[in-house]
Amino acid sequence: MQFMTQFASGLVLIENPETQEWSPGGSCAAYLGRSAWLTASHCVPGGHRLVLLRHGLFKHELVVSEVHRHPDLDLAMIRVSLVGDTAPSGLEDHFLAQPANKLLEGGDFIGFGYPIDAIDPIGRLLKGHFQRYFSYSPPHGKPYFAGEMSVPAPGGFSGAVLSYAHDLKAAAAIVTSNWETSTTVDSYEEVQDGGNVYKETIKRVVTYGIAMMLTSHVDWLTAAAE
Repeated sequence: MQFMTQFASGLVLIENPETQEWSPGGSCAAYLGRSAWLTASHCVPGGHRLVLLRHGLFKHELVVSEVHRHPDLDLAMIRVSLVGDTAPSGLEDHFLAQPANKLLEGGDFIGFGYPIDAIDPIGRLLKGHFQRYFSYSPPHGKPYFAGEMSVPAPGGFSGAVLSYAHDLKAAAAIVTSNWETSTTVDSYEEVQDGGNVYKETIKRVVTYGIAMMLTSHVDWLTAAAE
């Protein structure tokens, strides 16, 4: 399981056009084959030079040839050049396949991404479950059907592809964002000199990851990967 998730995962690097320095843009995963990599649109901004660093047992820097961005959603497909690709043949079985046309309430998920803010972040496995499915309205762009993750998405984990734990081959969702909610832990009030009442509420902020469910986007994914 660990071999499969690592080999199918990658890191997008973005060049600063002014300083020519590279910085992480987000995570991604191989989809259907070694030349197409699925990620979130905000991980591959336009107007910048991009490269894809494939991790796992066969680390290799792949040149990005084109990027297909969904016109309305935070979804993108990276196409890479395979010139000089050193990965052996026969490993395509480890790449992610089309999402299954089903949702699993409370389903456990597994994903692999690169949450460390450095040129060579350390890949990590993220596990959790979908707490609920709902229509998420991002600050920019159109609403989409999303899964609320039981854990927050670390910085740099955007673009990572999640699979259900019972079906590791199928791409189920793509990490796009976090959102925060708060709950009241305690509250109290004091009467100060002069009769003024001072009130204070103590709240705890809880962060959940947001993942775009892919079941309704199979046609776009297939066309973008061809």
